[in-house]
Amino acid sequence: MNRPSPAATSLSELSPSARRRSVTAVIAGTAVEYFDWIAYASFAVYFAPQIFPADTQTASLLQSAAIFAVGFFFRPLGSIFFGKLADRRGRRDALVLSITLMTVGTLLIAVTPTYAQAGALAPALLLVARVLQGLALGGEYGPLAASLREIAPANRRTLYSSAYMSANVIGQVFGFLLLLLLNAVLSKEQMAAFGWRVPFVLAALGAVAVGVLRRKMSEGPEFTATVTAASTGPRGSLRELFTTNRTGTLLAMTIIGMGTVSFYTYAVYMQKLAVNSFGAKIPEASTIATVSLLVMGIAQPLLGMLGDRVGATTVSAIGFAGCVVVAVPGYLLMSTSPSFSVLLLTACVLVIFPAMGIATSQVIVTGLFPARLRALGAGFASAATIAVFGGTLEYVALSFKQADLEILHFVYLTVTSAIGLLAVLAVRKRNWPSGTRLGSTETSQKEKTAEGGSDRAPTPTAGPAITERG
Repeated sequence: MNRPSPAATSLSELSPSARRRSVTAVIAGTAVEYFDWIAYASFAVYFAPQIFPADTQTASLLQSAAIFAVGFFFRPLGSIFFGKLADRRGRRDALVLSITLMTVGTLLIAVTPTYAQAGALAPALLLVARVLQGLALGGEYGPLAASLREIAPANRRTLYSSAYMSANVIGQVFGFLLLLLLNAVLSKEQMAAFGWRVPFVLAALGAVAVGVLRRKMSEGPEFTATVTAASTGPRGSLRELFTTNRTGTLLAMTIIGMGTVSFYTYAVYMQKLAVNSFGAKIPEASTIATVSLLVMGIAQPLLGMLGDRVGATTVSAIGFAGCVVVAVPGYLLMSTSPSFSVLLLTACVLVIFPAMGIATSQVIVTGLFPARLRALGAGFASAATIAVFGGTLEYVALSFKQADLEILHFVYLTVTSAIGLLAVLAVRKRNWPSGTRLGSTETSQKEKTAEGGSDRAPTPTAGPAITERG
């Protein structure tokens, strides 16, 4: 059970080609999974009335959003199962299994009948599919985040970790581009009849290809060494996250959870916001969402390189602070001047701030856990908080909209961003491994003292991640 994956290799054996192959396998899966994930959110305006008949569009979307949220609440279970698997058997095995489960859930959505065809069975099948996808996505982040950190050169960890979000954005952009294409070639009736199924079929085919790639990926040398040591040492557990690593776990959950609110508002909910609140047509709203996502995706590697240079906590703190400042004014600008050009420009500016947090959060969070606990810790922190804040975001936003209090959603965004900023500053103040210039490994106390709490890179040394005493 404690043997490393057959593809595991030592530091000296991890060639540039093996590193490229492994990174490609990891991030390609992310692109496919988020293509599928965004397809549900983007195409809901077409399939929601087919599966959830209601008197108004908002009511149908609320039912669709509720099913969307169910997938989020199964993420923590997936993170625990796949996190333990990744920490004990290997990142590769966990990532292969998660993409397989995602394939099954995606195919099920593609063949789900309408309410007119199957009655209550239609939403029931969609619910099952979302549960499978929730388990898969919950199990994806921890092994993926750990793998990118362990594969990367020590001075490029923020850049490598930012590749996750680049792939995430690529998947979403392709989802929006497909929506634009199908809107151009199919009528509204055809989209409602069968066009909405196309992205799920394509996602399933892509997931099969990713599964093949992941079977050939390599394990990072840090994990290989950890597996060898773990054969005689204790195994990481969920209990340990909240005992010896409790402060690191709580900070990780706060950073991810608070960042989720801004990301899902500007990257996922923006299309519905433009259509349902600002009167934009669906093609216009899709264009706004696609272009703003492209801005975020292009920014990721640039912000990753910046994080490796000046410190990931510095970049992340600026991002959270920016969200605090612009959330409410940005909404007021869009609501008072809802022209296509104003909506597009405002969305592109607003998305820069969550992009700063997203590009750096992964390497901050993985630095809060030792390798033997990293996939479980990062995965659970991500899944639990995204379930709460991401899974409910559309429902909360639509509820505010229905009550004619939509601005309160952006007040909510402001408050959560302020809390995220405090969490990042806490990591930075304590000068934990992820509070140093990211890309480095754990730091000795002597080196921390010499750094004087700065965000500069220390000399990497072997050692445990953050623990609580007493």
